[in-house]
Amino acid sequence: TYGALPITVTSVSAAFGDVAGGARVSINGTNFATINSVSFAGRAGTNIQVVSTSRIDVTVPAGAAIGAVDVAVTPAGGATVTCTQCFVYYTPTIA
Repeated sequence: TYGALPITVTSVSAAFGDVAGGARVSINGTNFATINSVSFAGRAGTNIQVVSTSRIDVTVPAGAAIGAVDVAVTPAGGATVTCTQCFVYYTPTIA
């Protein structure tokens, strides 16, 4: 019996969002089937939807601070894969 293929994470689109959270982003990669969790600098994303074997949509949680953070994806029964500094939290400017 063969196990599931390991996942890869290649990018996050949009790669930035408000530090208050709430942005909806797509995570691109391969071999997405059942995803247990997605986290941004250790904070859990919500409303995870596996759109296809190459795309997951997730709502970004509030960040602890502005700046680039790692995005970690954990599949069911598999090893967590991290995309290093693939998302940037920022504070929006009000004009």
